[in-house]
Amino acid sequence: MFRAVHSIKGGAGAFGLNALVSFAHRFETVLDALRSGRLALDPNALHVLQRSADHLTQLDEAAHDDDAVAPETTAGFASQLDACLGDDDLGSDDYSDFEFAPVSLSFDEQPPDLTFQLRFVAKAALYVNGHDPALLIAALAELGTLEVALKVFGPPGWRTMDPEKPCLM
Repeated sequence: MFRAVHSIKGGAGAFGLNALVSFAHRFETVLDALRSGRLALDPNALHVLQRSADHLTQLDEAAHDDDAVAPETTAGFASQLDACLGDDDLGSDDYSDFEFAPVSLSFDEQPPDLTFQLRFVAKAALYVNGHDPALLIAALAELGTLEVALKVFGPPGWRTMDPEKPCLM
């Protein structure tokens, strides 16, 4: 959960969504206190975390829809997170001077001729998570000339075969 909130905070920061960054920072701080053992997960803390996750979703959806959530609502949730920490220091969460600075890229110049060699080994977890290596290969083909060499290892015997593991490398 910590990593998810941390990623949301980073993504929001990249787009200058300061209210979302500030709330995610507080939420992340409480989750960090939990995982480091400075805070115990009691029923009250669990309730605050569940409600905070819902509010983080609300802030994210509002940002997506170019809408706003009442600052008082967010302040209420933030104070509940603060209360979980007690005397722990939250650190500064003032992002008022944060500015998004776009990076300009020029695609006018032709890139130099480069050759890359990639070795891709599809682990079982790739398929379990619903990924398809063919999509990666197709995306690479759109970038330029692509040569694919497939190493085929004979399928394992019937007794040792695991149907959830790939046999192609």
